[in-house]
Amino acid sequence: MNPFEIIAYPLLPIAAMELLLGFLLVSQGRRTTPVHRSVAAIAFFSAAYSLNTAVMYLTASRGLDFNFFARLNWIGWFAIPAGFQFLFYFRSEASRAARIAGLIVYPYWAIVLALCLFTDLIVTPRYSLIPYANDPGPLETPARVIGALMTLWLIFDLVRLRRRLAGIKKFQLNYFFYGVLIFSFAGTAIAGLMPVIEGLAVEPGLGSYFSLPWVVLTFYAIVRHSLFEMRIIFSRTLAIIILVLACSALQFAVLSAVAPALGTALSVFVSLSFLGFFLFGTPVSGKIQSIVDSLIIGGRYRYETLMREAIVTLNSKKEGPELLDSLIETICGGLGVADAGIYLHRVEDGFVLRTGRGSFLDLKDSRSLADIVLQKLQETNRSLVLANVAGGGDGGTFQLTTYLRGIGGEVLVPLLFQQRLLGALILGRKTSGEMFGQSDIGFLETLAAHAASALENARLNDITRKIRSSLRESEERFMTLAEGMPAAVFIHRNASIVYANKAAEDMTGYHSSQLITMSISDLVHADSPFPVHANGPVRGGRQRHQASQEVRVLQENGTQRWAVMSSAVIAYGEQAAVIAILFDVTDHKQTEGRLRYERIRDAVERMAQYLSADLGRLVKDLRHVATLQEYREDCPRDPGLERKIISTLEQAEFLVRTVKEFGARQESKRSLQDMNDIVGKRRSLLAAMLTGKCELVIHPGTGPLLIMADPARMESALMNLVLNARDRMVRGGAITIATGRAAMDSEFIRRAGYGVIGDYATVSVRDTGEEMTPDEQERIFEPFFTTRDGWQGNGMGLSMVYDIIKEHQGYIAVTCRPGRDTSFIVYLPLVSVGSR
Repeated sequence: MNPFEIIAYPLLPIAAMELLLGFLLVSQGRRTTPVHRSVAAIAFFSAAYSLNTAVMYLTASRGLDFNFFARLNWIGWFAIPAGFQFLFYFRSEASRAARIAGLIVYPYWAIVLALCLFTDLIVTPRYSLIPYANDPGPLETPARVIGALMTLWLIFDLVRLRRRLAGIKKFQLNYFFYGVLIFSFAGTAIAGLMPVIEGLAVEPGLGSYFSLPWVVLTFYAIVRHSLFEMRIIFSRTLAIIILVLACSALQFAVLSAVAPALGTALSVFVSLSFLGFFLFGTPVSGKIQSIVDSLIIGGRYRYETLMREAIVTLNSKKEGPELLDSLIETICGGLGVADAGIYLHRVEDGFVLRTGRGSFLDLKDSRSLADIVLQKLQETNRSLVLANVAGGGDGGTFQLTTYLRGIGGEVLVPLLFQQRLLGALILGRKTSGEMFGQSDIGFLETLAAHAASALENARLNDITRKIRSSLRESEERFMTLAEGMPAAVFIHRNASIVYANKAAEDMTGYHSSQLITMSISDLVHADSPFPVHANGPVRGGRQRHQASQEVRVLQENGTQRWAVMSSAVIAYGEQAAVIAILFDVTDHKQTEGRLRYERIRDAVERMAQYLSADLGRLVKDLRHVATLQEYREDCPRDPGLERKIISTLEQAEFLVRTVKEFGARQESKRSLQDMNDIVGKRRSLLAAMLTGKCELVIHPGTGPLLIMADPARMESALMNLVLNARDRMVRGGAITIATGRAAMDSEFIRRAGYGVIGDYATVSVRDTGEEMTPDEQERIFEPFFTTRDGWQGNGMGLSMVYDIIKEHQGYIAVTCRPGRDTSFIVYLPLVSVGSR
């Protein structure tokens, strides 16, 4: 062998090892991380560097032109951007700096490589290997210096990163870091600095030899920490070698057989066709792999089969205990483990061993997971392996190691559902004595993820079962309560009644079989308010319910009954529905009507007495005047007497007009009005009603106060309220009219004793006149009740105000502050334009 071959041949196995390392790192499936990919890139570029150097020296040994390979050897510098990405990804797998480094440094070295291959700016044709001689291009020295500086920066950052590591991670990556440092220092010296120093130059391709310590130490770390299964690696490698030998033999045989007849070119084509058919058209490659696996791996690593069986088992079990037993059985049988257990979270006592096998069976329901273990599992979301943990040197690692050894655990696998820790799977030693490899851990983590999902589904199914059972019990209790209620109960959904109790049948006259074919709108008069809708909007943040309202119920025989209805949205049969409860108040309304009739009869009787006395007095005065005129025709005119006659006639006219207005209960004609406009447009009219001692003050509210009102009726109500205030202020004073808005809620209704929940426009009329006694406040709205003497106090004005406000579905209240003022406050329901 010549010196060129001595240098070249050792580089071939180095390149093969680097290629194998790269393929192992990128073939980890879902466990492949950005760190794995960046290290694989270093391995591939190092392999290209070593292989190209070997080919370059072998080409030179045969006396051929090797200048192309000398130019291509600059591909080794691509390991630098891969190294930078490794450092950034090691700190954070979502590193933005790693992507930026790749976008900047990779294009730089791609440009350098292109200049090497297609120009003489870096590498020139005057290049010799043994002895080494080089006539560098104008850009070679700057390029090598920049490469050396980048490598030194990489080394410096690598040392800083290693110093920050502690515990398990530092222990696992020690060998890898040592190998990278050796490769980086040697590469910087041989390929970066020495070629630019005269007298120290060494052929740069020889730096590929220093990738050997790196790849050897990396493989040692893989074996030492079971990062990959060496049996699988050996099996795959052996199968590839056998397949390559078989393909080579087949091609040689075909070429030997057909070359004499077809010639060299056609024979190569035929042999390649046979080779393609052999590889892709026959199951030979799969058979070779199966045979090698059976010899080397045996019955180990049947992960796909085990996973299928486990998933089928987990999906077929519905209860939590069955799931746990199935999971333990699958793991122990598949991995050859005798001792195993599962910790699950309990609200009352944390993570407790819920099931076990072997040595963990005795600890069931009595052993809790240590806090340090929980903290580690929640921080990493990764499995804890005793063989890896034991290498750490910090205090936390020592505690973890001591705890795992104390309970006999070799592996602790978290049960994670959507990044939430549900529990942990703990395993003892394998019965074969082998360590848990990376493939075992990957299988366990995948199975644990499926088990966590199945456990969560079982928990949700259990909650759903309990909720449904509770709903059934609630519905049964509701039916029992509803059937015994004296009120009619309807449940309404999708425009039809789905339930009606016995009282509903009595109120409506319909049988329940008829009611379930009807809607509530068929039973409630069109003028009555409709209950809330199950899918209706929720306004103002309030719940979807409706306060009590009086409605007219249409019976089967055509008659009507009065009822007080309350409604709300409920869940009925796991769907939204409306419940309406109606209390029959027909008898109460009839009794109320009789009482009102008796009160009106008494009031009319009092009015008759009042009118009789007043009209008698008026007639007496008129008769007296008439008598004087009859017997004293020659007497002079008496202006005082004439004024008396006119005043008497005016009084009689007012009495007649008041009685007429009181009796004329006409239907109001309501339309959309603004309360501020109603008050503002009548300012002059109201002011003209006051005497010189009284003044009118109006405070309009902000914004529109839209109500449905009859303007004429509201004008009459305002005039009577102002007249009442004027008559009370015998010494004069201020009458203040203010408008605004108010909200009636349940607390207001409870405190005031009247109202319906909603928003209202308010009008207050405040005077500073005489105080009212509690008895006067109680009777102030009774017809013909008055506290005034003479013809000015007929007692009908405020009664008319009360009736007008009630016609508008409003409310009126009187408040008196002793020594200060008296206020009449009117509440009228606000409406919005969109609701009309």
